[in-house]
Amino acid sequence: MKRKLWILLFAGICLFAAGCGEASGNDGQSAQTSENEASTGGSLLDLVENPEAYLNSNTGSGLLEIGQYKGLTVEAAKYVPSEEEIDYYIQSFFADEASDFEWNKAVENGDTVVIDFVGKIDGEAFEGGTADDYTLVIGSHSFIDGFEDGVIGMEVGDVKDLELSFPENYHNAELAGKPCVFTVTLDKVIPSLSDDAVATLQNPDYSNVEEYKAFQSEVISDYFNSDYETTAMSGLLDQIINTSKFGILPEDSMNEQRQRIVSAYTDVASSYGLDVDTYLSYNGTDVETLAGLFVKRDLVFLSIAEAEGITISDTELDEIAERYISDYATVEMTLDEFYEQEGGRDAFMKASVIEKVYRFLLDNSNIVEPSSGN
Repeated sequence: MKRKLWILLFAGICLFAAGCGEASGNDGQSAQTSENEASTGGSLLDLVENPEAYLNSNTGSGLLEIGQYKGLTVEAAKYVPSEEEIDYYIQSFFADEASDFEWNKAVENGDTVVIDFVGKIDGEAFEGGTADDYTLVIGSHSFIDGFEDGVIGMEVGDVKDLELSFPENYHNAELAGKPCVFTVTLDKVIPSLSDDAVATLQNPDYSNVEEYKAFQSEVISDYFNSDYETTAMSGLLDQIINTSKFGILPEDSMNEQRQRIVSAYTDVASSYGLDVDTYLSYNGTDVETLAGLFVKRDLVFLSIAEAEGITISDTELDEIAERYISDYATVEMTLDEFYEQEGGRDAFMKASVIEKVYRFLLDNSNIVEPSSGN
């Protein structure tokens, strides 16, 4: 198993999510087009030679003039996690990966368990004392004294009553000092990180704790580096878009981005009991503004690719696709199957060109630490 795809594609994903305000300084029409203004065609890479004719005919790329894109200066801070944070991430990664296995063992200190529990005082369940599928690290001292010690030795399926007492100085005065009984059911046990546990994962990238920590430390480094680059790229795109001139944005591209936005935000909006429009409004934006911003972003990327002669040959594209299949595919697949999964060969070609431009912009910009006070 290679590094998780979400780590390596973090920058691209965040570019989709970043930026809530529509860029200013754009001559021509706004991202929101009326029905009779909708673009009827034109390649994303076709630059318009006659802006007035383009605006009148509603055809063309939507980008009239690209702004400055080389030699820009942008602020971005690179975060360096502490050793304690790195250790926390590594332990979390291991628990997540190991949770896919069945571990037939008694609970020991340091293990992670998934439990159901019901807490009662004088035979009555009290508020906040009941939970299902609760994940707990034994030895973390997350519960009152005696709870985690009482789980030690349990095996999956065991049910146990823990007779305990809340401490006298407990933060909830109604419970402070009172005796209680927690009925605990052990649903799952995940061992702590050890050579034997890592070997059980049967992962070709690591077979012991030392190799596991080295591998995951690199994943963590990639994550924070991509976060740093994403911040820089967001600032660069703001500058480029603000100094570019746009006409009517292609309606097919707008529709594609509208659908992506609604799909991306539906679940998170629902978790707050909101629809997508309301959720985005609380963040100072809306579907139409974001769609326009993302279409402008793609136009900028693809126009820079044309201006700089950044291309990808068919052979190179197949090589990139084969690396993705090797690194991330969970089942065997052919190139044709991969391209179909990615929305077609043309869509993957566009994404790959954009990734090249992404690197080009970072390599040709000046990224500096934020000035004091920012």
